[in-house]
Amino acid sequence: MIYTDHSRTDTDSTCPRARYYGYEFEGRGLSPVEPQKELEFGLGVAYLAERIRIGENLSPIAESNAEVLQKGLALAYQQQIWPRWVKDFELLGTELECQLDLGSNIIYMARPDAVVRRRSDGTVWVLSDKTTSLQNDHFVRIWDKAAQNHAECVAVEKLLDVKVSGFYTQGWAKGYEKNDTIYSPLCYGWRKDGTVGLTKDQWSATYKAGWTRARIDSYYGGIVGWVNSLPVELVGQQFPLAGPILLRRDLVEEYLTQVRLRETEIQGTFNPSPLTFPKRFSQCDEFGKYRRPCQFRDCCWSPTVGRDPVGSGLYTFRWPHHKPELEAIT
Repeated sequence: MIYTDHSRTDTDSTCPRARYYGYEFEGRGLSPVEPQKELEFGLGVAYLAERIRIGENLSPIAESNAEVLQKGLALAYQQQIWPRWVKDFELLGTELECQLDLGSNIIYMARPDAVVRRRSDGTVWVLSDKTTSLQNDHFVRIWDKAAQNHAECVAVEKLLDVKVSGFYTQGWAKGYEKNDTIYSPLCYGWRKDGTVGLTKDQWSATYKAGWTRARIDSYYGGIVGWVNSLPVELVGQQFPLAGPILLRRDLVEEYLTQVRLRETEIQGTFNPSPLTFPKRFSQCDEFGKYRRPCQFRDCCWSPTVGRDPVGSGLYTFRWPHHKPELEAIT
């Protein structure tokens, strides 16, 4: 059985050589020992969002800037954003493992963040969480042609035997990082120090002349207290929402046809090697949407690492995120 998903097809379209190292190397693929911070941050947010949807309480404890931002975002989502979803939608499932049989022993795997039913009319929708650094107006415009999201809708239809109307994309704004500070009101605020024994520190979510930036976990009410103190409008700005976007079956058909043809081509290659996956030289130092070095650059450009990526200490074998593929190798 051949397993595929959007992550590897997206990597393949950016650079087939990166696809080889990430998913085909010795039948497993590789992962960097030091994960990219964007991916690590997104996975952390996805984990916290799932905990919220199933009703678990979140710990406000955090250490690094990224962890503080994750917890700030998650607590704000738990207190203000998710209750709005619950008011209008019934949760049908979260992190559901879905599969689409593309023929030729090719299985397309998808795991949508949540599936919900609108209370007013009974229609079913997929809800996707996406961390973003985009301006809100840009974020809400870019999803109508997102093949992954449309394909997830069809995969949910197959799993649950329901008609899916389309999807929503719920943004989680990351702000931006500069000089070891994350510029987001859910990570840093503005503080005017009080007088010991006389007055408390004063805090503001917006700039005030003469005040200094301070991480929100140093707020006298902690992260929870800080989030509770923020204006509803400011919190809402950290969670841009795209949708509802209606399912486009024509787009799904075209996308999955391309996936099937490409996977058939790859698996039909005898003993796949780097040479059967062409390198996109333009992507080595500015890879993908984040425009950072490709995580497999050392495999391509260091002969020692390329001969033994795992032995170099820079890489380890990949552990699949999807249950069917994981079960196939364990």
